[in-house]
Amino acid sequence: MPHLRFLHPSIFYLTGLALAGGASGMFYLDTQATAARVLALRQGPPAAVEVERFDSVLHSGPTGEVMIIAQVDAALPLQAILPHGLGQQRVLAYPFLAAGAEETERPQVVGYFYTVAPMTEIEVLDMARLMPTYEKVGDYGPVAAINGELDAIAALDGALSDILRARGREVADSLVGIAAYPEGRAAALSEPKRSLPGYVLALAAMIALIFGGALSRLRPGWEENRRLDHIARRGRRRPGAVPEPVTDKGRKRLAPLAPQPTRPATPRDRLLRDLFGRREKSH
Repeated sequence: MPHLRFLHPSIFYLTGLALAGGASGMFYLDTQATAARVLALRQGPPAAVEVERFDSVLHSGPTGEVMIIAQVDAALPLQAILPHGLGQQRVLAYPFLAAGAEETERPQVVGYFYTVAPMTEIEVLDMARLMPTYEKVGDYGPVAAINGELDAIAALDGALSDILRARGREVADSLVGIAAYPEGRAAALSEPKRSLPGYVLALAAMIALIFGGALSRLRPGWEENRRLDHIARRGRRRPGAVPEPVTDKGRKRLAPLAPQPTRPATPRDRLLRDLFGRREKSH
């Protein structure tokens, strides 16, 4: 039988309510983030700034949106497979340099913009679809205004830095990572912000509350069975065992009798003994 101390419904009710509170907080933050994205969409993108003068505090919008002018290294489209939760995700990226970078200077790669692609997608890799519109071309590639959200991924920083250094490129100590808008700014900012942890917490809260409700119905039966089992175990005696008194009154009632003195035989006793003794011999 389950240990009832640890299976009290209130434990699961409190756990479920705590998880539901956490899920509500996550959904509230998602709602606020969605509202901020809609507001940013109405206000327009932040002012474009060259990557050499970029400051993440001064030149980022309320959602982390940036507009950076840089020279895209079009000869180095990159692809990386990164761990993501329990699985993996595929990232397509382009590195970029300072807007005025020239081949004679061996310029540093100062950042990259990227998008996440499905792992199951079967395609001919066409990185041109990530390329922003541009009007000028430098020594390494187009000079473009890169629009997206400031969102550097540490694992991606390390993977791209290793690839670039292996190809003989100079890499800055701190890279500017931009999550691009592959479907356009309007489509990206109009999409509601959803948080997977919020849904996980909501599911866990539902399971805890359902389990608590089930225990509320099952626990009385378990307690009654436990009580009857306890009564049966206390009342069960071994065959031939003398009952053991549990109170003073019981001890006095079941106390052994004191030994009685032997009474001398009377003439009547002797007569009866002789009479019955003769009958036994005659039979």
